[in-house]
Amino acid sequence: MKTGFSKLSPCAITLLLSLPAIAWGDKPQVDVENVSVAGSFLTSRIDNNGDGQGSSWCTLRIKGGYQGSSMQQCVSEDVFEGFTDDCPGGLFVVTPPAKGTGMGVRTFPNAQDQVFLRLTERELCANEFGGIEGTDHGVIEGGTGQYEGATGSYPLNYPGQLLYGDETAIPPQLFGSILGSGTYIIERQ
Repeated sequence: MKTGFSKLSPCAITLLLSLPAIAWGDKPQVDVENVSVAGSFLTSRIDNNGDGQGSSWCTLRIKGGYQGSSMQQCVSEDVFEGFTDDCPGGLFVVTPPAKGTGMGVRTFPNAQDQVFLRLTERELCANEFGGIEGTDHGVIEGGTGQYEGATGSYPLNYPGQLLYGDETAIPPQLFGSILGSGTYIIERQ
């Protein structure tokens, strides 16, 4: 039994099958993930800009978002801006390329999907009791698995607490906690 489709040429069939893609285009999927974060930070002896202030390493557990939970590890080098009335323990910033730098990797549960992050701005305010208040802004620059070629942005807001430190070390060695929240906006194909 012949159907009407048998009379169509292969070119016509290909054109018909591609009409939805032509009409709507390849629209990326946008995930808006409101998350909570918890983790720790530890300063290192890495001092890429020679200012005597070591880089910090962080490990964060992220709850919420498209895949439920994830881990994020990051390294950043803040620049000390001085003491202020609002930040009597010091104000630390990242505003690349002139001041500081930061990179991160967010890894999802299946260990196949990662998002690569670049810190574009940070303001970290320390009080005289070891407490900190921080705000980070960054961009998403690709990844692996379903996040290959991904783009996007994120802000994170976090209070924290210095738990242990040796300020006589060069550069000073510090360890502390971070709790906070943020929003990842991830655009992927």
